[in-house]
Amino acid sequence: MKELRIALIGSASTGKTTIATLLRDNLELELHDEVETRIMKKLLERGIIDGKNRFSPQQSKDFQNRALKIREKLSQRTSFISDRTAGELWVYYQIYCGEHSTLKELQIFRERARNVMQRYTHRFLFPFGIIPIVDNNYRNTSTEYQRKVNDLIEIMLEDFGLPYIRLENKPFSIEERFME
Repeated sequence: MKELRIALIGSASTGKTTIATLLRDNLELELHDEVETRIMKKLLERGIIDGKNRFSPQQSKDFQNRALKIREKLSQRTSFISDRTAGELWVYYQIYCGEHSTLKELQIFRERARNVMQRYTHRFLFPFGIIPIVDNNYRNTSTEYQRKVNDLIEIMLEDFGLPYIRLENKPFSIEERFME
């Protein structure tokens, strides 16, 4: 099989993990799923943070950088599917760390995220608002917030100059799209 490094991109609760699991099973690909959720669980278990979205600015920077470092390492592999990407990390870094970061920190994080995003052979943007937002105890479930994240993800993809396929109201069409 040829190299497949598939990025499923989108705001929370758009079906990325569900589709990633199906593709993993059908294509026998390694799945890089929920990296950020696993980090969050460890931080909660260790008492480093005390609940949903309760990071200090420095903790948020540390969290985003730790997640990006893992994404950088994972992106070196030959074939895999990822249900969250460094691109979304860049979006969240801007939201949560932007006003507490120097211009140099922002530039470095952006470039690292962009470098990871360039490694994907296929990028699929999942539409916002098709699937109801599900609370997993870590995500912000505000529709307004998730719409903002979605808009910023689209801006990020354009800013990075990366080709991607925007899925329409049928997220399951992804399998057909990259099998061509």
